[in-house]
Amino acid sequence: MPPGWDGVETIGHLWKVDPDLQIVICTAHSDYNWRDISKQLGMSDSFVVLKKPFDVIEVSHLHTH
Repeated sequence: MPPGWDGVETIGHLWKVDPDLQIVICTAHSDYNWRDISKQLGMSDSFVVLKKPFDVIEVSHLHTH
């Protein structure tokens, strides 16, 4: 998302406005991983990292209850 905020920083700003917002990160970049994102944003069940190419079954399990 250059220039400016990256996706993870954008999520942090969005959560300041709406802490209940659910986020799905969809990326083809291998440099994003769950541990790094969790360190930046804190542990939360309000976001999911989905790496492309993704499995249809994996996507089908991403739903709200």
